[in-house]
Amino acid sequence: MRAFKRDSNNDFTLSNKDIAIVDDLQAVMTNCESVAQTLLFEQLYNYENGLPNFELIWNGNPNLRQYEVALRSALLKVDGVLKIISLNAKMENNILSYKAVIETQYGLGKIEKWYLKIYKKAFYLLIV
Repeated sequence: MRAFKRDSNNDFTLSNKDIAIVDDLQAVMTNCESVAQTLLFEQLYNYENGLPNFELIWNGNPNLRQYEVALRSALLKVDGVLKIISLNAKMENNILSYKAVIETQYGLGKIEKWYLKIYKKAFYLLIV
């Protein structure tokens, strides 16, 4: 398996003036990170893919259990993923974060990420 290599800003990186490529375990983990960042209805021709972050996280009280179920389901659809060993999402100080340990056909891998939670007050101020 191969995928485009990305940096910490999620931008493609270059190697010898070409887009860098990653293989095997790193490629599967890169694809898992992409799936975890895809929002529901974001893909124009495949709008049923993606995570319902707005409905589960930013609209009302965060429902972390349903978010974990949606994320687990999305990760299991990635080519090369065999099973999810562990997946934990948490909300602390209005920051959503998750960590996942994933078993792939190339071995074990780990992804983790955090997102800022949108405050209802800030949203209200933008409307007014």
